[in-house]
Amino acid sequence: MIRFSNYVCLFLALIYCPCVLSKDRPLDIIQEERAAASVLIPLKTDKWTKQATAWLIEYIKKSSGVELPLFKDDDIPSGNVISVGHTNLVSREKISLDEFRWDDCRLVVRGNILFLVGRDDHGTKTHDWVGARGTCQAVVKFLEQSINARWFLPGPHGDFFDKKINIQVANDLDIISKTAFAYSDGRSVYDENTLDEPGKSLSALANNYRKSVKAAPGGHSYYHAVNTKKYFNDHPEYFALIDGKRTGEGNHLCSSLSNVKELLIDYMQMRFDQGLDWVSLGQEDGYLRCQCDECESKDNYRFRDWHREHRGRWEFYQNTVLPKTPPERLLLLHKQVIDSTLKVNPDQTVMLMCYAPTAWPSHEVKHFGRKRGG
Repeated sequence: MIRFSNYVCLFLALIYCPCVLSKDRPLDIIQEERAAASVLIPLKTDKWTKQATAWLIEYIKKSSGVELPLFKDDDIPSGNVISVGHTNLVSREKISLDEFRWDDCRLVVRGNILFLVGRDDHGTKTHDWVGARGTCQAVVKFLEQSINARWFLPGPHGDFFDKKINIQVANDLDIISKTAFAYSDGRSVYDENTLDEPGKSLSALANNYRKSVKAAPGGHSYYHAVNTKKYFNDHPEYFALIDGKRTGEGNHLCSSLSNVKELLIDYMQMRFDQGLDWVSLGQEDGYLRCQCDECESKDNYRFRDWHREHRGRWEFYQNTVLPKTPPERLLLLHKQVIDSTLKVNPDQTVMLMCYAPTAWPSHEVKHFGRKRGG
């Protein structure tokens, strides 16, 4: 027979040991339209951790009507906490991000703390939106799961989310999210305009349209490396000989001249020195070949001559004639530039533009950069 005193002891145990009741209870963020957690960020917070935090607070408020209080590392709040980014609590709790790449991130609960953190290695001297932003991605994943948030398009009419009076996460939550695409770029609604860089908006990030590598695309590097306005007056020999005359129009270069090669190498090095990991290399738009003897001796690429004779379209030439007569002068030059650049920057990557005349592979260059397996 159980005595009355045993019931009293059990009752008192349940009152003074709430862990008995809350062992499997989720971690509350919003409870009955009231804040049940606070947000914590590092004392020194970078731009994109601030942005991720702003998105978190904004969308929790849109969903629940409640604005979560914000604290920094030097003033850790009591109660439930959402730790955003690389706070001191990440080190204290030994939250591992081992072998994370690109925008990989982790959502994990430890006790009364929800950690939203990822690999963060972003920004260069010229681009503050490229590179890893795993903490931003962690916030996106949390909002997707907790309030069913979706971002279809930028702007006030392009996002969707559920209205919630309670928001909570499982107390054993531990999700590692791997980056879907390390690099996704091009003209899109996610750009600030049709020619701008991606990855600045929340909708771009949520739809994997951005660069989680420090990359500068574009391809037409000749314009910047050997610019007509800068060099033509003093060095017309850098530019293409077309119909018997050196011309700066179109920024077409003499691909056989060693000075041109050195300027391209210097430009690539300057871009890597700015903090980029991937830099593009490619000829100017609307490429016209240099007709000097040395350039012409390197290949049989003669599109203008063929076009005058056949009055054909570029697409037909590209698919029928070009595979047999690629512009080796360009491909050999690019090979030399890449090899020289990667000797100094062995851990970096050159993105070789395969565009128009360079769309088909060289017959002479077996590989560019580091040979696979070598």
